[in-house]
Amino acid sequence: MFLNFLKPSQSPQTKEIFNSALAQAKKTFPQRFEMETRDAEHRRQKFEAISIFMALYAWYLKTEGSKTAGQLSQQAYDHMFDMYEIAMREQGVSDVRVGPEVKKLAAAFHGRLESYTKAFDAGDTAQLAEGFVRNHVCEREKALGLSIAIISEARQMETQDLDAWLANLKNLQKSIYEPKEFLAEDAS
Repeated sequence: MFLNFLKPSQSPQTKEIFNSALAQAKKTFPQRFEMETRDAEHRRQKFEAISIFMALYAWYLKTEGSKTAGQLSQQAYDHMFDMYEIAMREQGVSDVRVGPEVKKLAAAFHGRLESYTKAFDAGDTAQLAEGFVRNHVCEREKALGLSIAIISEARQMETQDLDAWLANLKNLQKSIYEPKEFLAEDAS
């Protein structure tokens, strides 16, 4: 963390991407975020919820394909793990354990990203639901409904270019996905 001054500066949208993922995770799993983190299991539950949406955004940025999108994806990833590190320190995790714990989370996130990306690419709600169950995100009964909503959101995201998607981040934080052109009509 103290070596962050060596990292290239982050785009202003980097925090917006993470904040959008966090907001959607809180809306989808409110009980996980209602109280302070008590232990490693509670921290894992929050991680699983946030990872769904960060994986979705990383997938979108990768499929968008521009150099800017690739940079934003990496910066959002770095920001997410910086936030995890800060949160662990605030929760009293010792300095000696923070590094290894963050590395475990990063490895877990890469596994989720690989699994979820395959489902996003294929539009396969059953595969995504199975990933949610396997990763203990939620029970099977909720997993299918959640996977349908996430795949639907992925398909909507694909219809926007990067600038429009970035402009829509505030709506993503409210868990409302509306293309920018519809927002302009509502403003009048």
